[in-house]
Amino acid sequence: MEVTRHNFPYEEHRILQSISDSSFIAIDTEFTGLHATEEDINSLFDSPEKRYEKLKRMAMQYTICQIGVSAFVKVPKSNKYVAHTYNIYLFPRSMSSVDARFTCQASSIEFLCKYSFDFNKLFYQGLSYLTTDQEQELRKQADTKPMLLARYMDKDIQRETRNSVAEWLSGAKPGDEMVLGQYEELEGLLTQLVLQDSFPILNTRFDVNSTWQLTIKRMAEENEDSLHTDQVAIGNKIVDLLLGFTKVFRAISESKKPLIGHNLLTDLLLMFQKFQNPLPGSYATFKREIHQLFPKVYDTKFLAFEMRKSMNEAGLPISQTFLASLLEHLSSLEGKQLVLMSPDIGHEVGFDKYGTEAPLHEAGFDAYAAGYVFLRLAHFISAKDTSGMAIRPLDFREYEWKLQPYINKVNIIRAMVSHVDLGGPDPPSLRPQWLHISSKRLTQSLDVGKLAQTFGAFSSVDVQMIDRRHALLAVATYGGSKDIMRAFRNHQKLSVVKYSPLYHSPRVRMGLWGALLVSGAVCVWAFFGSHSKSSR
Repeated sequence: MEVTRHNFPYEEHRILQSISDSSFIAIDTEFTGLHATEEDINSLFDSPEKRYEKLKRMAMQYTICQIGVSAFVKVPKSNKYVAHTYNIYLFPRSMSSVDARFTCQASSIEFLCKYSFDFNKLFYQGLSYLTTDQEQELRKQADTKPMLLARYMDKDIQRETRNSVAEWLSGAKPGDEMVLGQYEELEGLLTQLVLQDSFPILNTRFDVNSTWQLTIKRMAEENEDSLHTDQVAIGNKIVDLLLGFTKVFRAISESKKPLIGHNLLTDLLLMFQKFQNPLPGSYATFKREIHQLFPKVYDTKFLAFEMRKSMNEAGLPISQTFLASLLEHLSSLEGKQLVLMSPDIGHEVGFDKYGTEAPLHEAGFDAYAAGYVFLRLAHFISAKDTSGMAIRPLDFREYEWKLQPYINKVNIIRAMVSHVDLGGPDPPSLRPQWLHISSKRLTQSLDVGKLAQTFGAFSSVDVQMIDRRHALLAVATYGGSKDIMRAFRNHQKLSVVKYSPLYHSPRVRMGLWGALLVSGAVCVWAFFGSHSKSSR
């Protein structure tokens, strides 16, 4: 189901009910940029803390333009799940002091265009959202000075509306009513505020759930207390409306249902930044707070990496772990029959678009695909070691018990570690030791591009310059590292050795020299001090 700000008021209850009824919820996001700066490109030198800083800058600069939510509901008394999938366009609305910046990266927009992203729906119909801080700020204004919420409303429209109402009031009697017109909900509520502030003798009524008409009625006399109460109520309705997708985000968090995604570290940071609050300063704080929001997270990228060898041995050759490839393999006849009693997976009535279409990189479809892959992998992990005679339909709680070793393990692309653990300490790095590259000729400077090309022939590598004659090399595989060491053992121009902070880090060397100088000075002072005392 496609969701915009136009149909969200009607579909909100169904979305929240889907979340409540589900066994687990899969998500995916599409966003307007990938890297805040050129220096923020993924690197094998990245620790989890370093990667967090890079992704944090990206999440602060760019925005989510589409989010997919796919709630998988178990059909009672059957071995079947049905997906309630929502493809939701998002666009932040400006209101009073809240006015988000919308920035984008050309390459990301080109990518979205390639997959037929509808930018008209994004800008004209995107559903709004607020962080907790933004909501509190607007609630305070709604409760104290509601008219602040309307200060950025189009001045020409305000003037035209006031003139029309003033003309009608000049001949209206107490009790007379007039239908002012039909409005979108937000515009109707803001118009109510403007009219009540300009004409305290008016009573306004906005019929949201029927005709969307704004009706005004002349009262016999002004009532300031009643007027302020009405304006506060209207102001809070405006804030409720602006919350938009944040209501869905909070419902997912409050449900404490397992949250599923594919390679979802970026998705988690973006959701925190846009729907919760600005990302914390430290990576450790982020892990603690995201774990409180979503205590059970499963990454299908990580699961597929862990299960690839077992699936190959079981007869399903998995060579790639990107989402489309996993979906293709696991939805094939061989994938469904990899182990017996794998559950049927379908679409709920009214949510069957993806039964006939497979629009890759549409957030709703990718969320559904992640949920589908997760369910197939969960059953494989739970049933693969069970004898054929003992295999039976499994309850989702049994899946969760078998999946305990994989919970909160989130894949991290091209970094020092293969994944991060949102619920505990991150794993140690299993990458090979860095290599130290030196130019053997004093006059020859090293070039990053040439080094990457030269050593990239052996393995995936990243280069980090120390100075013009020295560089660090991070190699993805042990085999590649050994091949490089062997090939450059007697190279005429380059020296390649394993990196040692003691010998190769300028900071460590300076620290050691500083310590030696200090300790030497202390020894000299002690010697001459004691000699001076003895001579007395």
